[in-house]
Amino acid sequence: MTCNEKTIYRNKIGISFVSPSSSEYYRERIHLIIRRNGLHLDSKEFAHLRRLCLMAIERAKGCADCPIARKHPCHMLETPFPQISLAFSYEELLEVSDLLAGTWFELELQKILSGL
Repeated sequence: MTCNEKTIYRNKIGISFVSPSSSEYYRERIHLIIRRNGLHLDSKEFAHLRRLCLMAIERAKGCADCPIARKHPCHMLETPFPQISLAFSYEELLEVSDLLAGTWFELELQKILSGL
């Protein structure tokens, strides 16, 4: 991330931002850095990732009390790209969910404020 990007939301696990890149492809994307993984998502892919994250948390709830599953990356978060999944602990899944929810909130708030 360079100093030209505008941060949308950040937490312990990652950051989301938009880029004023000269490339139209990157300007129209929501950029996420989760741990050391970068995703460049359009709005449909972002919404899909949010749903997939909530589903992963639901699947992992049965392991929420297990000390190993809470701290070790044994839960798979599927992405909008079928060939790519990311491994997280239960606690990390909750952080990813917060990152996605915070990003969505900030984007929706910006839409509302720009319409005033």
